[in-house]
Amino acid sequence: FTEFLQGSKAVLSDLEALQAEVEVERSQIIFTIIYIM
Repeated sequence: FTEFLQGSKAVLSDLEALQAEVEVERSQIIFTIIYIM
């Protein structure tokens, strides 16, 4: 069970890194849309 917890912690940090990348891409898309308009 501790191995599972450590694994899910690693997955969580990966998810947080992914989420940060998605946030950056989302803001870039929003800026692009505003720029086009």
